[in-house]
Amino acid sequence: MYIAGVPNPPILTRWDTELWRNRISDILTIDEIQVTLYWAVECYSSLIDYRLFFRAAPIPQVNSFNEDKSPAWTELTIPADQSSGSFLHSKSFTLRGLKNSTIYEAAVKARNKYGWSPLSTVCYFATFPGKFGLNLLNLVE
Repeated sequence: MYIAGVPNPPILTRWDTELWRNRISDILTIDEIQVTLYWAVECYSSLIDYRLFFRAAPIPQVNSFNEDKSPAWTELTIPADQSSGSFLHSKSFTLRGLKNSTIYEAAVKARNKYGWSPLSTVCYFATFPGKFGLNLLNLVE
């Protein structure tokens, strides 16, 4: 039997996508896409922080040199909330400035005083289509 004090791997439970339209002037409008990721972690001690990894999902490309052309992971450190006395810790974080019509992948790990949890399973999420895609959807309805 093996007992470890590190947190269990987090589970990404859901995400919400929002489109914010910022009107800068009569001529200029900026659309910003933001996605809020939600996750939960089982751990009997207080958590210190989380590491969130995300990137645009790589599109498989074959070349003669068999090089990995995958985009690099963006890594963010997110402080944990105060412990509620429960073994189930939940957290959310909003990613801003994402690209339209893009599939992303994300994973998270949690840290307590004993160390880092294993990385969660990779979760895939998508942003709204660009303006052309939205126009196509409107025509179909």
